Amino acid sequence: MEKSRRDAELCVWCIEISEPDAAQPTWSQPRRIGDGVMLCKPITLSSGEWVLPISKWKEHDNSAQMIVSNDQGKTWTLRGGCNVPKDVRQFDEYMFVERKNGSLWLLARTTHGIGESVSTDSGKTSPELKPSTILHTPSRFFINRLASGNLLLVKHGPLEKRTGRSHLTACLSKDDGANWTGGLMLDERPGVSCPD
Repeated sequence: MEKSRRDAELCVWCIEISEPDAAQPTWSQPRRIGDGVMLCKPITLSSGEWVLPISKWKEHDNSAQMIVSNDQGKTWTLRGGCNVPKDVRQFDEYMFVERKNGSLWLLARTTHGIGESVSTDSGKTSPELKPSTILHTPSRFFINRLASGNLLLVKHGPLEKRTGRSHLTACLSKDDGANWTGGLMLDERPGVSCPD
């Protein structure tokens, strides 16, 4: 592919700062680390590997890709991808959670709400995305592991109900997402989204 055409495609770039607290920090040269788009947060696995959710943005099968660095971001490689069925793809926004048993739980925004897939081989292969039991509107949500070991989920509305884009609510899970408790209301306004 011609360099100019490749540079015009969606891609993820990185810029580093060696001394971020310096009065005049020095920035590295930008470098490309993956093809596609990264809309959600990276995570660090228990192995020390860094993981980026990079999507091919509605174009390809296995578009929910997992890009991994074993050397703290110096190099990145594609480990695998999950197929999000074309009829439910919506913006290809997805996040990874490493479960305590070592599996990787992928949660994605879809036209029906939240879809999920669980990889048991560190992300090399993932079953096709299926609907999650977490009820949600077709919009952005957020999930992450807290320092306590619990999972934090921020979604629209209560756990047992699908609502519109309002009532951003925080819930906790102590058992890797099998059960959720709480329901701390963060924002009741309509039209509120993108909680991360």
